Amino acid sequence: MGTNTMLDLPAIKKLCEAASEAPWEVGHEPQLNMVAECGDTRNGQSLYVFAYRLAPAQADAEFIAACRTNVPALVEELTEARGKLEVVERAAENYAGQAGRDPLFDAGMIAAGEGILAILGESE
Repeated sequence: MGTNTMLDLPAIKKLCEAASEAPWEVGHEPQLNMVAECGDTRNGQSLYVFAYRLAPAQADAEFIAACRTNVPALVEELTEARGKLEVVERAAENYAGQAGRDPLFDAGMIAAGEGILAILGESE
């Protein structure tokens, strides 16, 4: 994914909401190569993930099972962060319209801007 490409959070959230309910669990059924049970589906049937190679199967199963709860949490946190970023961007636009009117105001806004950039990791 390129740096200018934003995730479609509503679409990801919709996928999460359509998936069978959490928790998904890691299991093992040697005869079937089953490594993860993905909860009960809407019709009461369980969904299983199978592996056809043995070595990384446990790590894959743990990843798949964790995604059921981690992806919705990440979508929620990123949505919140985007909202906060929009507030900061609006404040910056407001400041840009008032810059140069009052040296004390400008000095305070420059200091605040440097602090925000430092928090964002864009400045030292």
